[in-house]
Amino acid sequence: RLRFPQAEALHEHLELRLTGGLGVHAAAARAFSCGELVLSEGPLMRVPDAPVEVRRRLQASYGEKAAFLAPSLGVDWRGVSKEEQAAALSLFYAHPSMADPESKQVHTNLKACGDIIAGCSSLQGRLEAFELLRFLHIVDLNIHRDDELSKHAGFAGIFVFGSKFSHSCAPNCSWSFSPEGRLQYHAIRPITPGELFTFSYIGNGMNLLTSTIERRRRLSSLWFICQCARCLGPDLSRRMRCPRCGDDACCLPEYPEIASANPAQQGVPDAE
Repeated sequence: RLRFPQAEALHEHLELRLTGGLGVHAAAARAFSCGELVLSEGPLMRVPDAPVEVRRRLQASYGEKAAFLAPSLGVDWRGVSKEEQAAALSLFYAHPSMADPESKQVHTNLKACGDIIAGCSSLQGRLEAFELLRFLHIVDLNIHRDDELSKHAGFAGIFVFGSKFSHSCAPNCSWSFSPEGRLQYHAIRPITPGELFTFSYIGNGMNLLTSTIERRRRLSSLWFICQCARCLGPDLSRRMRCPRCGDDACCLPEYPEIASANPAQQGVPDAE
């Protein structure tokens, strides 16, 4: 499904690394200039929105969980091969807490997944409830979806290599869909060899001009608190003039690194 770089030359452009903090992530194997194409890839699986009536039924039955559950009924499962299904369940990150046997939320979600399978003939015999729940977590954390252009609604999906680009609030890449629906990443500043490929999970433009606290609030729904260089440095968006000396550069809040296996549960410092 790779359009660029070609599979046989992938190692010349991109390398995959595995670390405890980031899992599998992509880094530059060579230098890239601003505006250069970094990746062009077709989806492993399309994940369009479920039909409106289906979403309404889910909303009536499951309330706020409806948006999380909806992809299970948006995918055309009859068009998904066993190999693609296995790849979708094994090649993408899912948060470890989704399999916590002590979690009441996990039990509730498993019950909902079982109900969905029982009411959907295309899922019966294909996925068990725990597999469907894993798939929904994978979609929740890895989907590429363009909510700004309605003509791109059918392009939403999960992409094997695109999912390995990390988040940063000072990213070096941005992504878009080609007219044919391929995921494309372009460099938005020079990238040096060995540097992680990054983009913003909260979008570009004004979304990146908000404070560290506001960005972390938005990102907490994705089960992590950002600790990129920008978030750990002085928060320039909350700069204020010192009432004592009048300097506009000395009153800059900074936030310490968060050492936690599940930082989203630790909360966002100074968020009140």
